[in-house]
Amino acid sequence: MDDNVRTAEEMLPPDDELPKPILIRGKNGTRLLAELADIFLTLILGIVLYSLCFSPLYGYDAATSAQLSAAQKAVADETASYLVGTQENGAHLFQESLRPIWIKSYFDGNSETSGKSSDCLYNYYHLYRVNEKYDAAAYDVAILGLPADPKATNPSPYFVYDSTLSDPTSGLGVLSPATKTNLGLYYQGNQTAEPLAAFKGLCDFFDKAYETAWSEFALQEPYQGDMVAYSNATYKVGFICTGAALTSYVVSSLVFFLLVPLIGKKGTTLGKKILKVQPLNKDGSPLKVWQMFARAGVELLEYVFLVPFLPVMILGVSGFTLPLIRAGSLVISLMPLLIAGLVVTLGSTLLLIFQNNHQSLHDFASRSFVYTSDYAIIDAERAKREEAARAEEENHARN
Repeated sequence: MDDNVRTAEEMLPPDDELPKPILIRGKNGTRLLAELADIFLTLILGIVLYSLCFSPLYGYDAATSAQLSAAQKAVADETASYLVGTQENGAHLFQESLRPIWIKSYFDGNSETSGKSSDCLYNYYHLYRVNEKYDAAAYDVAILGLPADPKATNPSPYFVYDSTLSDPTSGLGVLSPATKTNLGLYYQGNQTAEPLAAFKGLCDFFDKAYETAWSEFALQEPYQGDMVAYSNATYKVGFICTGAALTSYVVSSLVFFLLVPLIGKKGTTLGKKILKVQPLNKDGSPLKVWQMFARAGVELLEYVFLVPFLPVMILGVSGFTLPLIRAGSLVISLMPLLIAGLVVTLGSTLLLIFQNNHQSLHDFASRSFVYTSDYAIIDAERAKREEAARAEEENHARN
């Protein structure tokens, strides 16, 4: 090679003659906006990964199908017990809906069709109950509160034996004349004390009897086993959703907080690129790989509050109550994770704003500082410094 020809590196001035880099700390507001941009991008990618990738991969559809099957089996048991009614459109009637129907059936006079009474409670005790089924006489005494002997003093405030029957104990009891009169006034819109008391009294009577029957039914097979199966299926769906949300968040965070900064070894996330700020060492040198890993690790912990938000698009607000840990009857949901993440993020933000070096938690962990990469700001500062240097030289020459 010609001795007169020099390489590009040889043409550069020595390091001690190179101009020092202009290092200007990024403004707090700009840095916070950059963090918000990164959080938003992480959330969006996390939702996409959760919905299209990890939720199906972990078997969400099969688990929800098993959950639905268990629920349908339990509802079928409930309907078979007569403690849950069914309308013509297929809608199910539970305690709240059955109460006024039960009261009206006694007001209109009990009817029986194909062996089924209009009294759903009687159907449970007479038709569904496996052990110690009640006939009309037993039901009148045990549930309606009538005396075993029709001639004895009646302790029931609402019911009496049906005197139109040759054997009053062979049929279900009926409303007492006073109760039926007051109930008729109530249905006509009379809301005075006695009609209202009669209706509310029958409501309380039904609720107590219904809850007693339901408690007995719920502890029996096959309903007990079906509810256990449904509960287990529900928890399985919940843990699948939690696992998919956690995995989606970790992958999304690693993409934006580690992979992107590692590209070109710039150490800058997309949010920081957009807002023109860059993490560097104190002397302005680029971050080392270990520093990028440290920043990404702490950011992953800081923004863990995003996890419950990922399944919200599918599950709604119940995504916040998905199970995280289950130990016997103790279940810990994602809410503590949400709260812990928000607390850590708030602490990191307060450090950024009020600490002297304006370093957040991930800045501390990586021993880095965030400087502006906006050339307009840097050039303006360089021109300002050069102008100050010329003024100082001129002043020194005059003196």
